[in-house]
Amino acid sequence: MKELYVMKSLKGHSNIVTLCAHTIMDMGRTKEALFVMEYCEKSLVNVLESRGDGYYEEKEMLAIFRDVMLHNMSALRALVGLHQLLRALFKHDGKMDAQL
Repeated sequence: MKELYVMKSLKGHSNIVTLCAHTIMDMGRTKEALFVMEYCEKSLVNVLESRGDGYYEEKEMLAIFRDVMLHNMSALRALVGLHQLLRALFKHDGKMDAQL
C-alpha cells in the first residue's frame, strides 16, 4: 500500500499532517487501510467552501492553489517534500498501474 509508505516516509515533516496510527484490514478479496491522522482545525474543504459555492472551473482552482502557495510557505515546503518523495517512488516503480 503505497499510501501508507508515503505517509510513513513523511512522518516528522513539519509541514505535513502526521500519521498517528494505522491498521490494515483483510476484507477477503481486498484489503482496506485505516489511518488515524493528526487533528487539523481547518481542512482544504473548509477553505474551498469559504470561497464560493463548491464548484470551481480550472482557472479558479489554479488561482486558489497559487494563493495558498504564495501566502503559505509551510504549504510550499510540504509540497516540495511530497514531490521529492514521489520522484523517488516513481523511479523505483515506473509502471503506470503502480502510480499513486
